[in-house]
Amino acid sequence: FEEAAPTREFHGTLLTRMSNTPFLTEEGDVTSASIGDLADVGANDYPDVYTRLIGSWGPDLKFGVSHWRSLGEPSLTSDIGFAKVPDLKVYLGLENRKLGPVDLRKLYLGNYTIAFGQGVVMENTDFFTPRKSGFGFRKRYLGLAGDNSRTREFKFTGAAAELGYKNAHLFLFGAFDKRDAILNRTPILFDGEEIHPFNQLIVLDQRFEYAPLDSSRRNAGLPWRSSVKELMYGFHGAYDLFSATQVGLTYYESAYNRPLRPDILEIVNGSDAGQIGLTDNEIYNAYGGPVSDGSNPFWSDAKSFRRVYGLNLQSIYENVAL
Repeated sequence: FEEAAPTREFHGTLLTRMSNTPFLTEEGDVTSASIGDLADVGANDYPDVYTRLIGSWGPDLKFGVSHWRSLGEPSLTSDIGFAKVPDLKVYLGLENRKLGPVDLRKLYLGNYTIAFGQGVVMENTDFFTPRKSGFGFRKRYLGLAGDNSRTREFKFTGAAAELGYKNAHLFLFGAFDKRDAILNRTPILFDGEEIHPFNQLIVLDQRFEYAPLDSSRRNAGLPWRSSVKELMYGFHGAYDLFSATQVGLTYYESAYNRPLRPDILEIVNGSDAGQIGLTDNEIYNAYGGPVSDGSNPFWSDAKSFRRVYGLNLQSIYENVAL
């Protein structure tokens, strides 16, 4: 009996979903903007369309392509020089290779997703849920994977790798992309240059260039969509102390090409400022201001940054999980 030599085969799935009805929309979520206001920012009658292709070529090569246009959103394209193509998420992955004594468990180029420390230390998603049941779609994928999700604001476009050596695990990752953000209407003088800082990043359900009812920013040419560039890089190291017990350390930094100046009065009407109470302390304590100003050794356009350090420990003993 002679065992047949393994051959590479293509396997994949293609999904397309279309809908013209917003899911899970409550009355309070319906915009107060008029039809005219919506038309000014490019709203239309296009349906919600989500398409994804997930495939593999043999046991170690993975790839995926996906596209999502939200209900009523303009068709967004990217100019590649000779043509305009829809904004796609694309990834190519290589898994389970040996580099001498080191295991190259995963290497992904393009769009990828990562999560560490049960999603508390890090999880790049537009749909954060603090608690997940673990059933059905309510699962949090930990580690590194190609990204076919509907996440657009916090998507990572770059490269990431997972390495292993005995009980040690190391993740290295980096990305560069544009972020949707609210720009302050009041400019500041930064290194002799007048520039509009960004107030905060924002997840847009419909990625209009300008928000309805925000004529002041539209008239000043301060778009919400793709208004800030971000360079992100970091690592996550973990060690298995013994069976079902692991300790991990995470560090990552994001650098931006605009100063970061959180200011509640830039995004809330002055007449409503008195309604902010202690329950909104996260707004008062928003991380930003001159303390976040700084350069970056890998990017000359960087003007501000955010750094995150995280430590996580998880263990399972019999029917107890910590």
